[in-house]
Amino acid sequence: TFHKIDDQLFLSKMATCKGLITTAGFESVCEAMYLGKKVMMIPVKGQFEQACNALDALQAHAGIISDKFDIIRFDDYLNQMEIQGEAKTLWADSFEKLFKEIINDTVSQRTDQDYFSNPYNQNQAAISI
Repeated sequence: TFHKIDDQLFLSKMATCKGLITTAGFESVCEAMYLGKKVMMIPVKGQFEQACNALDALQAHAGIISDKFDIIRFDDYLNQMEIQGEAKTLWADSFEKLFKEIINDTVSQRTDQDYFSNPYNQNQAAISI
């Protein structure tokens, strides 16, 4: 689908898309990064600035670089990123449970006698875990 140039429509479509295939112009790549969209960057040949932008965005994990339009490669990349994203979400969501387990294990390994026998802790008797 092709649309007339329209800044509001562009941002609306960008907000709802899975990813963006574009040249490596600075603004569109930054807008995609801001919205959390992955990008396939195809730097315009002979444009040093676009080559630099693409390398910078690659290092920032914003997407991939290509020398041609390849929707199948980009779709594979997006699907791979969805799987990795789900794994990261599960890992991040497990923080509270893991944190409680670490605290409980640490507390159960110490006794009050051990705590107060340490001369460095005697002035901190009011602090508890």
